[in-house]
Amino acid sequence: MSESSGDAPSVNVHDVNVENMCSRIHTRLNWPLDKPLSVSSHKAVVSAMLRVRDALLRGTTLSNVPKMSLLCGGIMCMRRVVCEVDPEDQLVLLKKTQTLIFSLLAMAETPDAESDSDDNMERGEERGEERGEERGEEGHPPAKRMRSAQRSDQQLLAAYYSRCLSDLISGEDHDVSSAWTTVMRSDAVVSRAAIKEAKYVADTNAMHDMHALSLTFFRCSASAMISSMLSTAAPSKRRESSSAFLTLDTVAFLNQANEMQGDKLTAIADAAESEAGQTVLRDMILSFKLPSRVLGVRRTVGISRATNAYATKNYSEILNAAHEAAMRGSMWSYESDPDVVHKISALLAGLALVMCRSKDDIRKGNAFNGRVMLPFLDAPPPLPAVTRMALIPETFDWIVYTTDSAGKPRVRCRKSGYEGFCECVLLLSSSP
Repeated sequence: MSESSGDAPSVNVHDVNVENMCSRIHTRLNWPLDKPLSVSSHKAVVSAMLRVRDALLRGTTLSNVPKMSLLCGGIMCMRRVVCEVDPEDQLVLLKKTQTLIFSLLAMAETPDAESDSDDNMERGEERGEERGEERGEEGHPPAKRMRSAQRSDQQLLAAYYSRCLSDLISGEDHDVSSAWTTVMRSDAVVSRAAIKEAKYVADTNAMHDMHALSLTFFRCSASAMISSMLSTAAPSKRRESSSAFLTLDTVAFLNQANEMQGDKLTAIADAAESEAGQTVLRDMILSFKLPSRVLGVRRTVGISRATNAYATKNYSEILNAAHEAAMRGSMWSYESDPDVVHKISALLAGLALVMCRSKDDIRKGNAFNGRVMLPFLDAPPPLPAVTRMALIPETFDWIVYTTDSAGKPRVRCRKSGYEGFCECVLLLSSSP
């Protein structure tokens, strides 16, 4: 969004079709992730956002259709920033556009009873603190200030930021209150908490705080949409704590592959037995072990220098454990390591190197050529017919699927746990 947009005059048009404006925002931002966004498209988005803003300030309410258009536009904005297709100066403006789209959605929110209760509670605490200070001024010992209680959404987001993927998929949230363990497994609940927290953002450093909330909101919303779409494409049949779904052609393939499963998986892990493989293995382990607020989302296989420096300073124990595992090698991690996350990371490291077209792809290329979807990775997708694999953290389900030209998924395999992951890796590595 242009830097002067915040000071732009209101659009004095009272008969603006808000639904069309929101649709225009989505359409203009829905540009291929492997091509830079045109300046004219971005300018059209800015103009439409100003009209929507003015309509909201005049009291216009948004139905679900324009809200969904804004949501999809914000998700595309966020993905463009992660994929780094646009020039650097354009990426800065896209971040601002993403934040302002989130602001429009926050403006369109209607207050609910729970939010009103939180507001009244905070105002009551402030009045209690003032009365306590007054009593102290009268010569009596100052009353102890009431501890400011955190809002439930605020607590949920704090717990979400401190969690790591390894704890989530193993069901062991060591650093997170057990009260939030189940709730945090729902991306829809977390995204809802993020947009409800937007109204509490203070004027000081508001843009920074709103951008942080927008990242959580759009990332969790996108994850929830993908999970719902894949689950609908492959209804799972629950057996105790696991789920399974296979198409007929996949059943035949896995029956043949099971005879040589050990050898094939060993070959994949062995592909990471190199200096480059050690680096990828270490970064994969860190991607599962570091808290989400530290890790963020990236396009490449390796973590960024900034993330590595922060982890070195603040999470040295996790970093050292990942480094030691990497020095032992991917084969040892796959065959002998008792930590299932290390086993998964060893196979992912081997798979990443197998899919690399050149040495530069390890550092600069799209992770797994866009064929593996993980909560910490986002890259331009491959062609529709290309087989992909995705992790659904809420259920620890691994899904192998393809998409048609319209983007509708066709799920070939859905399996749970480590054994399901191994079968999905075999299927992915043997598919075009």
